[in-house]
Amino acid sequence: MEEAADNEVAATVIRNGNKYSIQDIDQIDKINGNYLLIDATYYGEDETGFTKEDDESVTATVRLGVMEDGAFFEKYRYTIAVAEGTHQYLIRISCDYFWYADEIDTVVLDCDDTLVNIGMKVLCGD
Repeated sequence: MEEAADNEVAATVIRNGNKYSIQDIDQIDKINGNYLLIDATYYGEDETGFTKEDDESVTATVRLGVMEDGAFFEKYRYTIAVAEGTHQYLIRISCDYFWYADEIDTVVLDCDDTLVNIGMKVLCGD
């Protein structure tokens, strides 16, 4: 799966407020499955008392769904641990029925703490 982060980009994902819209969803080749690559930075709170600058993490929820008439309808979700610093997170989003049923066009990233420099893209599967 490490090499999957280097897979070809199947679709760009554009931020729209707190939601991320998957572009050209109808053009994505879903034959070999797909990944969602998330880039994010978490600065941490430095509350652990350790001397390391990268010793904290926070839980985030990645929700996938569809926008209809301005409302987001969640179809499925993943929970990830976001480590302090700037990292990439790779999720196999094609493991759910709704991905293949063409009912996914939006991603929402929820976190109780602040994440910055967030970027997303859909990658081709392998």
